[in-house]
Amino acid sequence: MRSSALVLSLGLFVAAGAVMLPSVVCASLALWRTDWWLWLRALLALGSLPIVLAVSNDIGSDMGWNLITAGRIATFVALYAAIVVCTWPTVAPVDDGWRTGWILRSIGIVGSVAVIGAILLIVAGGG
Repeated sequence: MRSSALVLSLGLFVAAGAVMLPSVVCASLALWRTDWWLWLRALLALGSLPIVLAVSNDIGSDMGWNLITAGRIATFVALYAAIVVCTWPTVAPVDDGWRTGWILRSIGIVGSVAVIGAILLIVAGGG
């Protein structure tokens, strides 16, 4: 079920929305993975901000800085915040009594951060 939700949400991140995928992934993990270390969740939360700030700056630069542009930026942030909130069923830990050991979990977390970092580098490098 969780994998189906993940696959069905990928349509949100095609074309112009693709640039926001790393931010949404980082923010979703930071918000909903309550079983992860706090320092890692804080790092993921900080990692979700640069792309949001860059896109907000682009909106302001393209359309001029005024009250209407502030509304556009607020709408943009609210839209992606709603997407992050909606990722809860897919990302939140499942309390089914089964847990991996801390070594395997650490490898998974480090691997996830490495993949997210690679995506950020690709997006930042333009391709």
